Amino acid sequence: MVVLLRRRYAPGNPAFDTCRTHFEDATTRCSRLGGVAITTDNSVVEVMERILLVPDGAREFTEDLSDVRIHHRIRAALLQQLLDLGLPHRGTGEEMRFDKWDMANVGVSLGLPCPRRLAMRWWSKALAETPTCRSIGYTLEVAARCPDPGHAEPCEFSLSPEFQGAARVRAVRSGVYSCEIGLPGGLRYFGDPFTDLFASVLDIRFHLLPVALSDDLGFVAETNLADCRAATMHLLRQARERELPVRTAVGYFVAPPYATPHAWIECQLEDAWWPADPFLLNALIRWQIIDPSRWPVNRSPQALLWPLHKRHFVAMTHRGAEVYPTVAMTERRLSG
Repeated sequence: MVVLLRRRYAPGNPAFDTCRTHFEDATTRCSRLGGVAITTDNSVVEVMERILLVPDGAREFTEDLSDVRIHHRIRAALLQQLLDLGLPHRGTGEEMRFDKWDMANVGVSLGLPCPRRLAMRWWSKALAETPTCRSIGYTLEVAARCPDPGHAEPCEFSLSPEFQGAARVRAVRSGVYSCEIGLPGGLRYFGDPFTDLFASVLDIRFHLLPVALSDDLGFVAETNLADCRAATMHLLRQARERELPVRTAVGYFVAPPYATPHAWIECQLEDAWWPADPFLLNALIRWQIIDPSRWPVNRSPQALLWPLHKRHFVAMTHRGAEVYPTVAMTERRLSG
């Protein structure tokens, strides 16, 4: 039996805006009254304690006050509270600049309606709605804009070999491709010998890291902070010490309306490799935005994780230079 579900998501579509809803998590109480986020003092102090563990040399102060307000959704009163607690910045007054990762961590940790927290909300919704059918097919629209509009030569976009080898690809127009992929459905849980491995990340706190720290396992051990990439590398090291069959994977978390770049591990079971993501599942459980009875950390998100490479991939290029496309889900097909 094949069930076909069609969904169209695009910027400005109401489906995008429905994700901007109020929710509570374990460490933050956030409500929006007239668009203003109100947080508890303890939650602000906690995120600032984590931010100040990041060495200043890893920061790039690129975000101005307009970026902070519009993109990161941090209002003036909250920003002042953060500054009073020692938020790193450069400049004064209207010339102040901030690090984008610091700002992103504020939004994610305090539950503000910023892009990264909204993406996690999409992830939790996709997990809650994951069907248990035998397989799931997706149609994805991969699109990029010209990075240098107005150049004399025609645009020359190209999808990477990783994309072309993992999907049925059809060119729609310049810079836009339709990709059909298939992922396994069903339920799969990891037990021994992976139980202790998964437990090794349960005390590590989710924190978006600058690129300079994303592979620094010394920083993870010292601070107990990691993002998905750093946690994946931590799990790989722990698995090697335990002589477990584990490898890393990078690709996309496929959740409407947009698939998001992501990193996780794969564990070998019965001569096949299956995705596991105990770090992300534990973070979502901590924030109380997924049900741990349905999504314990040892359940495989196999229907949502699309692997493209073991460590790093380039999704698309324009005249040989890397560009960063959006990957929107346009169709989902359920089989079995």
